[in-house]
Amino acid sequence: MPTLSQIGTITGLLQGINDGDTTVQQLKALGDIGLGTYNRIDGEMVILDGACYRIKKNGHAEIADPNQCTPFAVISPYQPTLSFTIDQVENSTDLNQKLDAQLKTKNIFYMIRIDAKIDWIKLRSEGCQSAPYQPLAEALSSTQSIYELTKTKGTLITTRCPSYSAGITIPGFHHHFINHDKTIGGHVFDVKCKHALVKVTLLRRFNMQLLNNQAFDTANLNIDSQVLLKKTE
Repeated sequence: MPTLSQIGTITGLLQGINDGDTTVQQLKALGDIGLGTYNRIDGEMVILDGACYRIKKNGHAEIADPNQCTPFAVISPYQPTLSFTIDQVENSTDLNQKLDAQLKTKNIFYMIRIDAKIDWIKLRSEGCQSAPYQPLAEALSSTQSIYELTKTKGTLITTRCPSYSAGITIPGFHHHFINHDKTIGGHVFDVKCKHALVKVTLLRRFNMQLLNNQAFDTANLNIDSQVLLKKTE
């Protein structure tokens, strides 16, 4: 049975706990599809077909340094047991609703791969922060870059986590993207696409590795993560 493995907690990331000690090489031992970020929030992470990419602030994708570390990432083996197509997606809300219509339960975790023709997509990545770190929502106002693509092909890597996991991970849907040529990508704000092939790995096991540092141990993690997440989305 495949396992969804997570490094760090979303509450830690939201509070500016931006340094972990799990390397890309160690992370890839846990699966071959996933998403996350890098220490100092130095770009968005996309893991696809066993390759780990770093999406730089300008949106350009590069193979991640195997020794680079992450404070937050989710990864699983790619073992889809459910597949279907979606002819047309008008926006991210429409996409989420059409995905949910195919999922029999909202009480487990999912790793989803969506290969599609992209009419339009709005993305985000960011440049690295310097210590002392700000909470994520405050830092993104100065470090993030937002950009759009049209008429391309690519893959959305999507997690869907149950609502009861809020505070540990990101509940609901979370989408990252990389284009077919593996040259550009980012965190997905919104998307319009067509001819989407969706393959879903159902995950009934969840494993979490907490960060091992003083910043995490002394942080106040008793926060309303969903309110703060909305400010970063």
